[in-house]
Amino acid sequence: MVALHRSGHHAIVHWIEEQAGNVGCFLNDCSPRRNPYLTCAKDGYSSFKRVELSEQAAGRHTRKDFLLYNYESQELSAVADSVFDANREKWLGRSKTRQDLLVLRDAFNFFASIRKVRDDRSGLFIDERLGNWVRLWKAYAREFKSDSAMLPEKVTVSFNAWVSDREYRKALASKLGLEFTDAGRERVVAWGSSFDGKRFDGEASQMQVLKRWQGMAEDPLYRSLFRDRELVDLSNEIFGFIPGTEELGR
Repeated sequence: MVALHRSGHHAIVHWIEEQAGNVGCFLNDCSPRRNPYLTCAKDGYSSFKRVELSEQAAGRHTRKDFLLYNYESQELSAVADSVFDANREKWLGRSKTRQDLLVLRDAFNFFASIRKVRDDRSGLFIDERLGNWVRLWKAYAREFKSDSAMLPEKVTVSFNAWVSDREYRKALASKLGLEFTDAGRERVVAWGSSFDGKRFDGEASQMQVLKRWQGMAEDPLYRSLFRDRELVDLSNEIFGFIPGTEELGR
C-alpha cells in the first residue's frame, strides 16, 4: 500500500486485515528499496497475527493468508525502484498474487488534516514542507489517474468512496480477492484522527471525515493552497466537486 500521511489509509489497512483471514501480517511505514520486515515501524500500529517478525526477517517465511506492507509519503520513484523487485521473493517469500494499492484522499480534506495535526503538534507549518506535500499529493493524483505508471499492479482506492459507500467497499474486497464482511469499518485505529483522536472508536462512520475542510476554511495558509489550479482540478476530477470549496482559493 502506498499512501500519504493523514489520508485515511490506516483505517483501510485495518478493514483489509479483518476481511483477509486469521494468519497474516501488516508491516507499517516501511522504507523503500529495503526489506520491509527490517525497516517497518516496530511500535504504534504495526500488528502481527501469529507471525514472528524476527523469523520472517531472517528469511524463514511462513505461510500466511496475507502480507500487507505500506509506504507513507514516499516518492513513487523510490517505491517503484527495481532494487525491491529484484529482492522481493528473497525478502518476503512467494505470493500467490500481488497488488499495489494506491490510496488517495481529496485535496481539501487531506490538507485540512495535515494542517490541523502539524499546527497542533508544532505550532508552525513550514512553507517549504507545505510545498513538498502539495508536490507529493499531485504526483500521487497523477498516478491515481494513470497519467503516470509507476506502480505495475495498481489498484486505486479512493478514501472518500471507501468511507462513504458500502458497495464501493464490497467491490474493493472482491478486487482484492477477499470475502466481504465489512468487519472493522467502525474502528478508529491507533493513530486516531487529527480532529477527533479516538473518540469515535466503534462508530467511525459518525466522524465527519469528508467535511474536515470546513474546520480550516478560515485559515489563511490553508486557503492559499487552493490558488494552485492544478491541485484543485486534479482533486475535482478524481473526487468530484465539493460545494463551498470554490471559495477557498480566493
